[in-house]
Amino acid sequence: MRTVYTGGAVIGSADHEMDRGYVVVDDAIIVECAAGAAPQSTLAAADIVVDTTGQVLMPGFINAHCHLFQSMLRGLSTNRSLEGWLEHDIWPVIPLLTPDDFEMAALGGLAENLRSGVTSVLENHYVQTSKENAHRVARAFQKIGIRGLIARGGVDVNLIGTNPDEARQESVTEYLNNTGIFLQEWQGAADGRIRIEPAIQTTWLASSALASAVSDFMHKYGVGLHAHCAETRASVDFTLEKYGVREVEFFSRHGLLGPTTQLVHSVWLDESERAMLAATDTVVVSCPVSNAYLASGPAPVSDLLADGVTVALGSDGPASNNGQNIFEVLKWVVLSDRLRTLDATRLTEVDALRMMWDGGAGALGLPGVVGRIEPGYRADLVTLGVTCAPYKGTPNLRKAVVFGGSPGDVCSVWVDGVLVVKNSTVLTVDEPAVGQQIEVRMRTLGLLGTPTQLEGRNDHH
Repeated sequence: MRTVYTGGAVIGSADHEMDRGYVVVDDAIIVECAAGAAPQSTLAAADIVVDTTGQVLMPGFINAHCHLFQSMLRGLSTNRSLEGWLEHDIWPVIPLLTPDDFEMAALGGLAENLRSGVTSVLENHYVQTSKENAHRVARAFQKIGIRGLIARGGVDVNLIGTNPDEARQESVTEYLNNTGIFLQEWQGAADGRIRIEPAIQTTWLASSALASAVSDFMHKYGVGLHAHCAETRASVDFTLEKYGVREVEFFSRHGLLGPTTQLVHSVWLDESERAMLAATDTVVVSCPVSNAYLASGPAPVSDLLADGVTVALGSDGPASNNGQNIFEVLKWVVLSDRLRTLDATRLTEVDALRMMWDGGAGALGLPGVVGRIEPGYRADLVTLGVTCAPYKGTPNLRKAVVFGGSPGDVCSVWVDGVLVVKNSTVLTVDEPAVGQQIEVRMRTLGLLGTPTQLEGRNDHH
């Protein structure tokens, strides 16, 4: 099946755009990208011709960190920092959720990602109240047709001591067994779109024994690692008090750093930690909107890039963002760094898109596979309508995408060359119906109501 996209603009990478270009895809692989209109001979050889007039064709965005179950929990709190938000708003609800809830929330969250122009999602699923939960999340990925790396999270302790919820915890042996089963069932599923890796949630939700066991698991199966790191000052202080080292050093001690590891947030790093990340080619995933929402602080993104660290971008969960709007993430990664440094020259729209596409591909372990429109790359593609503000008359479409784009601009989305969003509508799931089911379920659980009612629920639990 040969598809030709022609008539509109093309952003091939963070470094290159054309005001008019065409792209040829054979099945799921890009075979040609060139300036101008597609030649008649190229059009004649096509099975499908997609007219992109009035649009820009670009690589699909890569959301390198989220928690999809939070599609059911958005808006529970808007004025708590991380530790209080977890204790009062997230942990009390977790035992109430069923495997059906996790699948439904994942479908809703993935549909929202697709409509934001996201074609790849790195999902950190850490709620193991049932062995079925992670499998149901994977099933949602398979059904909706998006590309995904699912990191199955491990929680075996709660060392900070607030709201210990044993229902979330697995012993080290249970975690390894259950994650091994999950990996064997889903690794390479959905024609290779789904891949699996382990996750260590934080240094205060995972013991040293689990960290060491996960390191052995990674080497045994040849997979990477996803982990929260230095998200708040409180987390760093606790790690220093408990282990006598900062968080990056904790991961290093257990052999967990390297190019297949993604350390999320990484806000409160010192210079030596940044050097350690650069020396080991460890990937950092920055979540600037979530970090602002929970008052965690701005990550040292421009410093990390200057040190040579690969940085990817993530939305984080909808409950610490209130959405999966990846355009906000693109804009805020630049703006938050400018607020931190008071220097408007250190990050640009090009840097933001490099983190989104090249950094995201690195986080997924797919460099040279996704994140660009170049021959040999997978056809994970998005069209944006560019006939109205902020795109009208701009000499730089990339700047318009980063600083003025929104999910409402997304017209169509292809994953592996398959059309999954058309005319801003997800084709693979009935998104309005899923949204209605989520709302009904939230009302049943008492999660919709006035702030006073919700506070009473939190105090009760």
